[in-house]
Amino acid sequence: MSQNIKLIAVFQTSSVAPAINDTVHRCYLPLLIEVSPSKFEAERAKMTEEYGFDYSSLSFDEFCADYPNNVIAICENLRVQDVDINQKHNELFGEHNTTISYSTELKQLIPYDENIHVGVLHKLTQEQVSDFYSSKKVHPCCAKFMEFLAQEYSDSSITKYLADGTITFKINSNSGISITHIDFSKFPEGINPNMTAVLSNHWDTYLVNNIKSVNSNLYRDPAVLNEFLMHIQDIESTNES
Repeated sequence: MSQNIKLIAVFQTSSVAPAINDTVHRCYLPLLIEVSPSKFEAERAKMTEEYGFDYSSLSFDEFCADYPNNVIAICENLRVQDVDINQKHNELFGEHNTTISYSTELKQLIPYDENIHVGVLHKLTQEQVSDFYSSKKVHPCCAKFMEFLAQEYSDSSITKYLADGTITFKINSNSGISITHIDFSKFPEGINPNMTAVLSNHWDTYLVNNIKSVNSNLYRDPAVLNEFLMHIQDIESTNES
């Protein structure tokens, strides 16, 4: 018989502490869960039958990333009271504290890591959470944009002109793109206005696919969430020392 697969389910909620200048806090609760491989296979088969999509093409990790609540529903050891962050918050900070906690939600599932302290409620300010994720975000970069053009639009004339310096550009303060120089000697008959429109469209595509999408997925990335939990533990360890 196959052994159950261990995972860490990370639950979160937000809370407001009126007595502390209305500071918004985030509470995180990582819990150990176990999933039976046979129940996982049965769940994939049931979803395939119900929705007509072949979910068997998804690996276990892909399924966990896309359908975490379905995995929670078939896990072996999780009870409703285990994820009652309100109760755990009261146990940690006292039943008569002025903090109001809101409903709990599943943030994501991550692979089991013995270095993560499961069953421990962590409380951070929204600023601490934002600081961590801000440090992980990617930003527009001229060199990365050129790599994107070489990969996606290698046959485009604008890619050639940017690569050989015929046209130069910079990123402006609004994450837009500005042309800084054009070697008009390469265009004796003038420039077709569509050329700059093509450059603008390529830039917008780069922002959507390589910047905004990547930054949006940070909050669902199991590796980043694992690092975030370790970061929380480091903060708490520092505060205790």
